[in-house]
Amino acid sequence: MQVWVDYDGLSHKIDVTMAPFNEDKPRKPLVSTVKDLSSVKGKAPPLALSKLPKIPRFGPTKIQRFYKNGMLVSLVLIPVLFIFLIVFLVRFIVRRRRKFAEEIEDWETEFAKIRLKFKDLYYATKGFKENGLLGSGGFGSVYKGVMPKTKKKIAVKRVSNESRQGLKEFVSEIVSIGRMSHRNLVPLLEVTLDWKQRFKVIKGVASGLFFLHEEWEQVVIHRDIKASNVLLDAELNGRLGDFGLARLCGHGSDPLTTRVAGTWGYLAPDHIRTGKATTAPMFLRLGCSYLK
Repeated sequence: MQVWVDYDGLSHKIDVTMAPFNEDKPRKPLVSTVKDLSSVKGKAPPLALSKLPKIPRFGPTKIQRFYKNGMLVSLVLIPVLFIFLIVFLVRFIVRRRRKFAEEIEDWETEFAKIRLKFKDLYYATKGFKENGLLGSGGFGSVYKGVMPKTKKKIAVKRVSNESRQGLKEFVSEIVSIGRMSHRNLVPLLEVTLDWKQRFKVIKGVASGLFFLHEEWEQVVIHRDIKASNVLLDAELNGRLGDFGLARLCGHGSDPLTTRVAGTWGYLAPDHIRTGKATTAPMFLRLGCSYLK
């Protein structure tokens, strides 16, 4: 910048004008004041630019250094954090896929439309926690659960590696019960029942058996009718479950069985004697087991 200081000796007026270097002097002064400078005599010497003091060069302030360092840290830290985030997401997705990975066997393709994903059953049972365990049987353990989307209460049978029953029995249960729908065939609840409720359960099981024997397209012989295979829903309706020993045959034909199957104490006498499955269940014996 350059500054002009003009003094009028008659009016004692001082005008101060300023403009960028190498530009013309502005017409209007920046500052004007009246001051008697008569005591100051002589002409001012010409301005020698080479003798002017050098302008000091100040370094960046603390705030400037803070922002500068902060920008450098951000430029380094943001990409690093982004890379860590990508790695974490990839590991999470891979572990999640491994956790819920499923191997569909050949016999399962027939039931693909009604097949539930393991992931849905895992979340429904809250990871198969022990506090949701309903009981254990020949296949493994049974857990209660609630489907995440429909909020429908379910019972999930989880097959154990140490299962005493094989794939044949498991497929038999799926084939027999998976294609049927009836209000008295399976869900859950455990309470102490009064006489009225117990008879209601027996009538419900009888209704389910009548459907299996007479009303479906084939005859389904359960072969393991007992109290532990009867589940109760929220309204205490009896629902028949566990079709692991079930056999199918056409109406009017004899089931091709020669081996006694079922639980001793619940088997019909003629089945024990001949080994042939029968549609005549021991209702009285089932009723007594509920009355105990």
